[in-house]
Parts: sequence; C-alpha cells; structure tokens
Amino acid sequence: KVLSGPGISTLEWNTAYSAAEARWGPCNNCVATKTVEVTDPSGAITPHPFGTLFRATEGQLQETQIVDASGTVLRTTSLQYQSFPDRGVSDQGRGDGLLAARVTKVNKRITSQQGASFTWEASDFDSFANPTQVARSSSLGYQRQETSSYDNNTTKWVLGQVKEVKDTGSGK
Repeated sequence: KVLSGPGISTLEWNTAYSAAEARWGPCNNCVATKTVEVTDPSGAITPHPFGTLFRATEGQLQETQIVDASGTVLRTTSLQYQSFPDRGVSDQGRGDGLLAARVTKVNKRITSQQGASFTWEASDFDSFANPTQVARSSSLGYQRQETSSYDNNTTKWVLGQVKEVKDTGSGK
C-alpha cells in the first residue's frame, strides 16, 4: 500500500505471506499457522499468524507482535477463542460451510509490553455472543470486573452496539 499526496512524503507498507500449509486437527509438532507480515514505512514488521487447522483454528488470528526496525519486540498480543453452538446449517459439507455457521469470539486477550502483561478475559456472553462479563487485570496488580449490555436491534439487524459498561466493583 502506498500513501502519497501534496505536502507529505510517500509512505509505503509491504505485505508478505508465508506458504499455506493446511492441517487437520489435532496437530502434534506441526506448523499450525500461516503468517502474514506487514512492514510499515519505518521498517517495523508486524507479524500476524493465523490458524490453519481445518475446522478448528482455520483463519483465526492467533497473535500479533509489534516489532521495530531493529527486530526488538515492543508488544505481543495473544488471542484465545471460544466457539458457540452453530447458527444454522450448510448444505455444503466441504469448504467453509461449517465454519460459516459457527460463531467464534475472542474470549481471552493477553498483551505483553515493556515487561508488563495485561489480560482481558470474557467469562459470559449474551445470545449474540457479545461479552457480558469481563475481567481485566495486569501484572502490575490492577484488576477490574465489568458487566456490559448491548442493543441488538433484530428488526434492522444492527447487532452488538454497546449500551452500557459498568465496573462491578464501584457500580459506575
């Protein structure tokens, strides 16, 4: 991607893809990811490994790292997923039909940066798989419990609009 225009120098991002390696689960001691690397104008590289286990982690972002131009990892964010009961069926048993009917959401995110780790973990979800109970914590000793509610307008099919987020400790 190239960004240029009057008054700014040309900025260029480059994307590189690792070879695809399809895998059946379970996968013992095999490469279960495909990595997409984005190099930004400063030379910093952001690798994005995606899962490749057929009907398990296929297409799911597993981790993101921010790496500066010298190769130093500045931040790492790891993701875990929770699957929910299938929402419908597919007549096509091959390909992505089963994954298209499956709802999968991130239920845990751990970010490590500058020697500290920050965890976001959802423990309960509403009927549209929006997180309603979330715990936030850090290795610095901070923690917070949140309860969230959402507006899900099924008439207009606008789903997941955050209505309210409350800190369960303070009630605010």
